[in-house]
Amino acid sequence: MKKTVKLLAVILAFVMSFSSLPLSAFAQEAELEVKVTAGDESSAELSLTINNPYLYEVAEVQTKNSDGSWSESETQAFDEVINVGLMPKTVSTFRVRLYYYDYNTSKTVYSKWSNEVTAYPDLNYLFDFERDAYTYASGSQAVIYWMLSKYSIKYLDGFSVYASTNGGAYKFVKNVAANGYYSTDEYSYEYKCAVKAPSANGYAVNFKVYPYFNYNSKTYLSKCDDVENAVFLSENYATVTTKKDKVIINFKKIGASKINIQYSSFNMKTKKSSAVKSVNTTAASYTIKNAAKNYSLDITVTPYWGSVEGDSLYLSSHDPMVLLKSVPRSKSKTVKVVSVRGKKAKVHWKEKLTKKDKKIIKKFFYNKYKGKNPSREEMARYAFNWIHSKVKYDYKYKMGNRSYVDAIFNKKMGQCLQYNGAMAKVLTYLGYEARIIEGTRKSSYSGTVINHFWCEVKLYGRWYLVETGNERKSPGWQHFVELYGNGMGYIKCKKPAKDK
Repeated sequence: MKKTVKLLAVILAFVMSFSSLPLSAFAQEAELEVKVTAGDESSAELSLTINNPYLYEVAEVQTKNSDGSWSESETQAFDEVINVGLMPKTVSTFRVRLYYYDYNTSKTVYSKWSNEVTAYPDLNYLFDFERDAYTYASGSQAVIYWMLSKYSIKYLDGFSVYASTNGGAYKFVKNVAANGYYSTDEYSYEYKCAVKAPSANGYAVNFKVYPYFNYNSKTYLSKCDDVENAVFLSENYATVTTKKDKVIINFKKIGASKINIQYSSFNMKTKKSSAVKSVNTTAASYTIKNAAKNYSLDITVTPYWGSVEGDSLYLSSHDPMVLLKSVPRSKSKTVKVVSVRGKKAKVHWKEKLTKKDKKIIKKFFYNKYKGKNPSREEMARYAFNWIHSKVKYDYKYKMGNRSYVDAIFNKKMGQCLQYNGAMAKVLTYLGYEARIIEGTRKSSYSGTVINHFWCEVKLYGRWYLVETGNERKSPGWQHFVELYGNGMGYIKCKKPAKDK
């Protein structure tokens, strides 16, 4: 019992002696830490951390002078965050101490001075990349433009431009002086920086622009959280070649880290599409097995440079120009006229591609392409569009005794037989197997069934519809290498024309 009483007495004496210590002792032992946590072009925030903040009422801030001395103190109510002002193009050093008034002793009690911290203007707040910066890419260079208000120019000396090419590391490009603007308006200056393109076919350039100022022979860069992308792709960076049992996608050299290919097949008999498949490749070409006669492929190609995504290109294995380009040349020099007006198709007569026809067609293309080397599919499309826009309808049938080619390309006049007969001979001249169909067609306007002639071209065992003419009128009578669709009105052997 005596031991317990003695222990309590010791504890009580310790508590009494501890409580008799003045609060100033806690103030002197307080550990104050200061950090710069935020700011803009003219101010900064100092974040204060102290182990007994409940004691203090006032904060005292000093700024270091150029000679190393400290300025007179500025005071403000104590808060865990203190705002301080900054001068343009200047680095400032601050220190802080806290104090309170002890009414028991009638004295002001101070903490120790904090650590010294430096702060400088954050120039990234001077302009908004999302609003004021944009990029442009061409086959020869990538360019970034940005704006700065005339008021803000006093805060900085220039900009440091960095660029990443095709997903690579960012590298310094150049410094652009703040007074190096290339055009002005009433309120702002405009700047630009160009990077030489790594390829004429495609590339991705990412820009970062860091505003900076110089102080005491040192350069201070502000942060740059925004990235501007300039992506360039030539119009046909990917092309498709259709073969009898496969489709080949060829890529131009664009420096991409990968190319994503998504494709699905469309069964032209059942009119059903397969599920979409996705593959990535880094090769110069990619081959997809395909039964070209019964299936077409819808293809989407998307290049990537690291995480930068380029524009997607949409391709089709049965695009007219693709089919015309890749089909083997035909040696046939005869155009059959196939009648489908009866219950069964039969050859009504044949038209030969004569020497005179060849001479007229050759002159026609020479007048357009002299000195150039166009592809045969390009010439086919040109002839198709020319006939549609340049030839008048022969209402009095004056061209009945002339050859199709002479009537169309020399006299610029004809009816459906001359229009499409001339087109069939042009296709034959270019190495395609073509024929003229003698059938009927139901008008989509009046519903009247009329006798009609149109053209077909054979590509990989399938006959495709070709019809031109009509003196620039209804587009419903214009079909360049198409499959027969529902509602088009073509009638073969007493039934709506279907693809076979």
